[in-house]
Amino acid sequence: MSLVLRPNAAATDDYDVMHGELQVGRIYRRRAAIRPEMQWLWAFNGVPGGPAGLALTGLAASLDEALAGLQESWSKWLASTELSESGDERS
Repeated sequence: MSLVLRPNAAATDDYDVMHGELQVGRIYRRRAAIRPEMQWLWAFNGVPGGPAGLALTGLAASLDEALAGLQESWSKWLASTELSESGDERS
C-alpha cells in the first residue's frame, strides 16, 4: 500500500499523508519561506524512532518532490522495523 495525500479541508496546499487509515505524515507549503525555492515541508507524524540518520522532516521545491522525500524515508523506516507496505511482518 503506497502513501496517499488527503487534502486538509481547512487549508490550501496542506495535506495529511496516509498509509491506509493511518496518518503517518503531513506535507504543506510554507507561507514565509526563508528559501523560496524550497517551499514544501514534509514531516512524519507519530512514527516512533528509526535507524540512525533517518530523515523525519525535509524541504522540497514541489509537492511531488516532498511526497517522494517522505516516501523514501517511509520505506527506510519500514525496512528498519521489518514491516512491509501491506503491514504484514516479513517472513
